[in-house]
Amino acid sequence: MHNSQIPTSPIEDGDIELLEAFLDDELTPAQSLLLRDRLASEPNLTGELEKLQSERKLRATMFLGLEGGEEAVVERAFSKIHDVDARKQRRVQQVRRLRYAMAAAALITIGFLVGWMGATGGKSNVSASPAPYRVEILDESGEVMAVQKFQSLEKAREFSNDLQQWQIRQERLLNGQVTVHSAKY
Repeated sequence: MHNSQIPTSPIEDGDIELLEAFLDDELTPAQSLLLRDRLASEPNLTGELEKLQSERKLRATMFLGLEGGEEAVVERAFSKIHDVDARKQRRVQQVRRLRYAMAAAALITIGFLVGWMGATGGKSNVSASPAPYRVEILDESGEVMAVQKFQSLEKAREFSNDLQQWQIRQERLLNGQVTVHSAKY
């Protein structure tokens, strides 16, 4: 029979793991002896071992060619992962601040429209007097984002209380502290 006609058995995953363990010196002396016997009688297994050894040498050469060696490559990979996590966290914080700003703007707009529609019946009579009571809406850093004006102290307090309750509900929702008050529809 010619060499190309010798039947060859495929290498199984278990054999590859065994060869990897052999190269890592993780086999017991008895396992190593059994593997050496198989290597002497199975040319496919010997070829796979040589392939794994050459791949390891190639990787080692590549890592040595890189600045700092393998440890530096691993360190850079972990630092990149950390950078991505930090950017993701900053993005989440920015989105949260934007939600608060948008909600405050929506509340002010709704308050303005309701007040205007209620006062004028939907018709424009531009003769507004300055409102004596003001509620300032601040962002997380204490900057004034908006000012809502009211004709009475009672309305200003009601708006302030409603806004505070809404903010508490939003914070609980964002932190996953949502509770069901009633299961009825």
